Amino acid sequence: MKILCETEDQLMPVLDGELKETFKQYINAQAESNLITGIDKFIYGYRLGVLMTMEVFNGREEAIFGGKD
Repeated sequence: MKILCETEDQLMPVLDGELKETFKQYINAQAESNLITGIDKFIYGYRLGVLMTMEVFNGREEAIFGGKD
């Protein structure tokens, strides 16, 4: 993150108005893409956790502590 900030700080003074605006649009699009990717990873992890929890409780009737006795 530090490298990204330093690179942006170096590029901004060198760019003219139109290129500066294009670069800002690129940065915003990249941030939105990272946000969407993060949300997808969260959803995948949450689903995986739920499936693992379900797996723990599947077949518990056969377990020693969950039997009919």
